[in-house]
Amino acid sequence: MASGASEHRTGPPILIDAHTHVFADPKQNPYPRPGGADDLVRDLDANGLDAAIVIPLPGSASNDFVWRECERHAGRLLPLYTPDLGDPAHALAAMDAFFRDRRPRGLTIHPRMQKVTPADPAVAQVMRWADDHEVPVVFDVFPFGDDVDDQRLWPLAYHRLAREFPGVTMVLAHSGGFRALDGFMVAKANANVVLDVSLTLRYFPDTSAERDLAFACRRLPAGRVIYGSDFPNIGIDESLHTAQEKLTGLSDEQRVALFGGTARRLFGE
Repeated sequence: MASGASEHRTGPPILIDAHTHVFADPKQNPYPRPGGADDLVRDLDANGLDAAIVIPLPGSASNDFVWRECERHAGRLLPLYTPDLGDPAHALAAMDAFFRDRRPRGLTIHPRMQKVTPADPAVAQVMRWADDHEVPVVFDVFPFGDDVDDQRLWPLAYHRLAREFPGVTMVLAHSGGFRALDGFMVAKANANVVLDVSLTLRYFPDTSAERDLAFACRRLPAGRVIYGSDFPNIGIDESLHTAQEKLTGLSDEQRVALFGGTARRLFGE
């Protein structure tokens, strides 16, 4: 948990991939590379990373499955929890029970997959719970597919939610994709908003989106941006190399925070 993470550690800076997924059934893995927990740990080892945050996906990687796989690799894989927004009447009780028994490292909401927007009452309900329990909330913010023109899912839509819940750390996963500057402005306006650079650098190589995200990483203070790969969609090797190559001009403090320090503070080590 963020409140319990120590800020002191001897030796080299810790390296954390703050955005990964794992799949039980290869048929549920839509990506071209193996996506099991063992595959993820092998990629972490091969690239010198200490740990990864694992995000459940409704319909293909349940909370129970992600928890079990992270327990098999305790200390290396750290689970998040996705609330059932299709059943809001029972969502809070289910979260209470899951966190009481297993204590995942935070919450995650995937608005496109879960068919909600940041303005929905069910999202506000989860945010109030997160505020009470002092856990961060990760939102998938990558306009895509059928919903690419739905501005209710674009990064600017999260500004009012951040203002309504200033005590909740909100992570905007993928930094808003092709709207990365919008993500930057939301983070700049709200001290409780953190950008996650996963996927976007690899999805938009040599484009304005890549340059905008690099700009955001330089301009935001240390602790406001975190590295992630989106494994297995993107391999950790290519993701890490791209981030190290493209995110230039950072201070030592910004770089240490980006590649693990902030994730450790938010999610625990």
